[in-house]
Amino acid sequence: MPIDSQSIESYKALCSDMYVNLKLAFHNELDTSRQVTLEFFDRLRKEFPGLQTFRQVQGELAVESAPGINPQHWVAVRGNCVRAGAVNPESFEQAYQLHAAVLELAPYYLGISPLDIDYYETLFGFDIEASGDHDRIVFESLLRGSPLAGLVDDMGAAPIDAQPILGVSLRGPGVPRRSEAYFEIKTRPTTVSERPTEGEPISVYLTVRRHGPMDDVTTPKLEFADLGNCGERLIEHSVIPRLIQPIRAFIASGGTSTWG
Repeated sequence: MPIDSQSIESYKALCSDMYVNLKLAFHNELDTSRQVTLEFFDRLRKEFPGLQTFRQVQGELAVESAPGINPQHWVAVRGNCVRAGAVNPESFEQAYQLHAAVLELAPYYLGISPLDIDYYETLFGFDIEASGDHDRIVFESLLRGSPLAGLVDDMGAAPIDAQPILGVSLRGPGVPRRSEAYFEIKTRPTTVSERPTEGEPISVYLTVRRHGPMDDVTTPKLEFADLGNCGERLIEHSVIPRLIQPIRAFIASGGTSTWG
């Protein structure tokens, strides 16, 4: 069952920023000219007029909405992928509107065939404000009591890189074939003086991915809702209680000082 708007508001209350990103990845570089990409962007702007700012960085062409607009939308194209995102949407459905449009229009404007598609994925991101040593926060809130934590204790050491990632194969009714989920924690490094980087969040990512081959170029758009619903269930039953809430509880407890 899709998560309603009231639920997503409660999720947003747990983090400083929440975002939903799409990626359509290809086996090889596509021949996407600047003119063709701009025509693709112009077509998207008819449905999302907030996409007003154009940029070109390191082989990637992108269009995005102005700062301060919610949700913050962006779309980017490079030879091996098309990406899009919605930052702080009011609902998952609102975020999916941009993604569905990208999946529908990209094949025709960019000349994508089913054989080109390697995979498509949706990333759900949650940024948690945290001062202090990020790696210690993650280690203590998620790993303490595990055999891995015992390894650190045996050496009398302090963790300097605690960024767990777990990938699983997804099965069950309504889940597209060859689907996977990845749970990942991203910490920001400390400076050379071993003082934590201030103002940077701890990020919690859930990525749900469907690998090819695809039956048709329309397959990602047709299956997108099912993969999104699967991600929403994982957020409600796994990401929030097993990742986000333990991290926030440790921060709230005052356990934010540096190691030792």
